[in-house]
Amino acid sequence: MSNYVYTASVILQAVLQNKLPVVTLNDPMFQDIMPISSINASMVVWEQKDDYTGLMNVRGFDGEFGKITREGLSTYKVEPGKYGDQKLMSEEFLTNGREMGTFGDAINIERAQAEDQDHLLTRGISRILKIGWDFVVNGTYSVPNTDGQTLATGTISTQTFTSVTAWTDFANSTPLADLRAIKLKARGYSTSFGRNAKLYVNSTTVNNLLSNRNANDLGGRRTINAAGQIQPLSLGQLNEILSDQDLPMIVEYDKGYKTNQTTQVQYIPDNKGVVIGARDTGEPVAEFIMTRNANNLVAGRGATEMYYDFEIKKNPVKGISTLGFNGAPAIYFPSSVVSCTF
Repeated sequence: MSNYVYTASVILQAVLQNKLPVVTLNDPMFQDIMPISSINASMVVWEQKDDYTGLMNVRGFDGEFGKITREGLSTYKVEPGKYGDQKLMSEEFLTNGREMGTFGDAINIERAQAEDQDHLLTRGISRILKIGWDFVVNGTYSVPNTDGQTLATGTISTQTFTSVTAWTDFANSTPLADLRAIKLKARGYSTSFGRNAKLYVNSTTVNNLLSNRNANDLGGRRTINAAGQIQPLSLGQLNEILSDQDLPMIVEYDKGYKTNQTTQVQYIPDNKGVVIGARDTGEPVAEFIMTRNANNLVAGRGATEMYYDFEIKKNPVKGISTLGFNGAPAIYFPSSVVSCTF
C-alpha cells in the first residue's frame, strides 16, 4: 500500500509567515494606510483623546492661573471577524496525485499542498483588502456568510466629500477646485491634505480626471503642440500640477478580486476615492489587527498569527488544508480620511 509524502503543517506555517510579507509588500493598503499588526486579545479596542481647544489665559502679577477643563476620551470597539477556508484533496485526487513514472512509490502531494496554501493565502489577503478599502472608501464594511447573514461589520465617521459636478462631465467638472476644497478639511486636525497626502482612485476615475476639458480648471493646464493640437495630460504631469498647488497626489489603484473566472470586482469602485491625510507625527491612520485565535492555540502556535494547517483523514481518505485568522480594522484618526464621490 502506498504512503503519502507531505510537508508537516509546522513547516508550512513557517513558510506562510515568510509568504505573508511578500504578498503584502507593494500594496499601499498595507504599506501606507492600514499595516497589519496583532494583539493577544479577543477584542479590538482603542481610545482617542478629544482635540485640545482654546487659548492660554492671561494673568497679571499675583494673578491666579487659569483653570482648564481636561479633554475628553472616546473609546471605540470592534469585534474581530473570524475568517477561514478549507481546501480538500479528494480520495480521487490523492489516489492519482503521484509524480509521473513513480508507480508503486509513495504518493507525493507536497507541491499540491504549497499550491493550496497559496490559494488560501490569496483569498485571505483579498478579504483583508476588501475590508480595508470598504472601510476607508465608504466608512463602513460588512461581511456576510454564505447564507447572507452579516457576521462581521464596522462603521466609523470619516470625513466625506462629493463633487458638485461629476468628473465624468469632462467639459464642466472642476477637479482642481474639488481638491482645493478637500485640502481645507484638514483645518482643526493634526493632518495635512496637501502634497504629502494621497488620493487613491481606480483607473476609470483616473481616465475621467485626465480627460477633463474645462478651460477654467484642469483642462486649462493642457498644452498645445506645434500643430495646434491640445495634448492630453499624463498622470505624472497631473501630479506635478497638483504638487505645485500643494494638493494631494493621485495614486492609481486598480486592484480587485474575482468572484468567478470572468467577473472582476474592483476594491475601489468607479467614481469613488479616498484621500489619506499625512499625519503631523507620521503614524499611519489605521491598522488591521490580528487577534487571538483558539485554532492557533490548539495547534501550539502563536495566538495571533494567520494560521495554516494540513491533515490527512481516513475512511474515506482526504487531505484538508485550512487557513484562517481573526481580526478587524481600527481607524485611529478618522478625521485624516476623506471618503470621496467624484
